[in-house]
Amino acid sequence: MFKLPYLLEGISNIFKPVLTNEEDFDNTKGAENYRGKLYFDENACIGCGICIRVCAGEAITKEVTPVEGGQEIKMTFDLASCTFCGLCTDFCPKHAIKTTEEVMMVENDKEKLKVEGILLTRVDSRTKLSESFRKEIKEFYSYKVFDTEIHQSSIIVKSQTNGLPVSLYDPRCKSTKEYRSVTDEILNTSITKKVTSISTIKSKKNINSEIPKVG
Repeated sequence: MFKLPYLLEGISNIFKPVLTNEEDFDNTKGAENYRGKLYFDENACIGCGICIRVCAGEAITKEVTPVEGGQEIKMTFDLASCTFCGLCTDFCPKHAIKTTEEVMMVENDKEKLKVEGILLTRVDSRTKLSESFRKEIKEFYSYKVFDTEIHQSSIIVKSQTNGLPVSLYDPRCKSTKEYRSVTDEILNTSITKKVTSISTIKSKKNINSEIPKVG
């Protein structure tokens, strides 16, 4: 049945001002005191390691390589593990680490992405195609292929139709157990911080061997 009020409301909305922000997202800045993407000044860093000690997310790592006349120190900031708490910036004695207002942190360069695992899904054990596909994946890609596989299941289709995760739709089904298994596999192999990392800041610097040591 035709509803006149709905038509009138639709027509009135045509003349209302646009509420969405039409600015270029790449140039969008965070609000005041927003803690965005980290900035690291390798020239100011003395390699003391305090930032590593205070980082709750263990997002900062340091590699030290002896070189002639000193040490080469490489600092790596894994932004996929960073919680942007700001402790590293607060404790850095040389203010070598700062947070910026940069909101956009998605890495578009596939060469910089870290992929350390491949999960096979929609596997059908009744066909030879799955075995052939599995073999080709292992031969073609150098990444780790998870031991756990997600098999083809009508339960997954039904859970998607109902708008629910399969773990909530049927907590006891095989598919739920498989997803829990691959979660355990990821956690046990300690690659949670590395899989498709959002972004990573790396730098190398030669530092005199007489740098402060942190116990």
